[in-house]
Amino acid sequence: MITVSDNGPGTEDKWGRGLLGLRERLALYGGAFDAGPRAEGGWRVRAVLSA
Repeated sequence: MITVSDNGPGTEDKWGRGLLGLRERLALYGGAFDAGPRAEGGWRVRAVLSA
């Protein structure tokens, strides 16, 4: 599992093409992807690849 997070304000277009592309690529290999705002502020992106 890889998790990346920050405490910044982010932008209005949080999904952009980059995050959608990551979701699609991970799905090709049976992985999972999740992204969203953190309760304490900022943003989190998580990717999981199955062994």
